[in-house]
Parts: sequence; C-alpha cells; structure tokens
Amino acid sequence: MMMRLMAGMVLGAIAGLLATRALRMRTSFRLVGATRPLGAMITGAIVGLLFASPLLYAPRSELVIPVRSVEQLKTAIAREPVVLVDFYADWCGPCLAMKSVITKLADHYEGRIKVLAVNVDENAEITQRWKVQSIPDIRVYKNGKLEKMNQGYRPFKSYCEELDLLLKE
Repeated sequence: MMMRLMAGMVLGAIAGLLATRALRMRTSFRLVGATRPLGAMITGAIVGLLFASPLLYAPRSELVIPVRSVEQLKTAIAREPVVLVDFYADWCGPCLAMKSVITKLADHYEGRIKVLAVNVDENAEITQRWKVQSIPDIRVYKNGKLEKMNQGYRPFKSYCEELDLLLKE
C-alpha cells in the first residue's frame, strides 16, 4: 500500500520535472509552481499522490479465480461452502460493467465465499454443460447446490443482500 503511494509521488515528481522543461519553452502557459524545478516536483508529487490513492482502495482482482476446466469448476462448487460463478465474455458490455461488481464482491467477502470467473469464449465445454444462454450469467452455489441465478447487470448492494442471506442460513 505504501509502495503505491511512494510510486505515485515519485512518478508525479518526475512528470513535474519534465513539465518544467517543456514549460520553459512555452512561456505563455504556466502551472502553479511549475516554472521552477522544486515547485514542479512538489506539484507533481501531490498530483501523483492524488492519482495513486484510489488505487490503494481498489478491489483486488486476484481474488477472482479464472476457471480453465470443467473439473476445476466442479471441484470448487463441491468443496467450497458458497461459490459465486461469473460467466462472461471480454466483448460483452454488461459483462465489463459487472467485472467491477464481481471484483468488489470478491474483496468484500474474502474468506467467506469463493468467486470464480468463466470466459465463455475460451470455455465452450463449460458453457454447454452449465447451459449458459446469455451473459453476464452469475450463479451462486451453496454446498454444491444452485441457489441463485442472475442474468444481466445488477448493482453491488443487491448481490450483498442475497449473499448475506445465504451466509446466515
């Protein structure tokens, strides 16, 4: 976390120095403090810090596990108490919108549910076996049994309500 902040500040300071050189050639356009190298570094560091801080709280996509085989999906559904499976495609607009929701869910329920992602273009066999008709198709399994099936975009809060109820049971 601290590394991202430092990286943002350093990159911002470097960008500020580079902007100083560019601005010296154009005297009609000036940024606050950007005409002197130290001022440019400080301004750049502040801007870099502002851009880096949202990254600190961004959901971690490594918690969403990509599924590569039928066996991997079957095993996860059978072994894990609660599993959320996202069937998606990279070209699908609603799927791209759902990606941030799915990632937030994985982050929010870390350790309590397993979140899997199946790319329907790369996994035709899984798509056929699970009879995926349209995407995004989000399915929630509890103890190996299908509990919820949602198609299309839905907001984060609606999934939280459903998952909280499943986890309480």
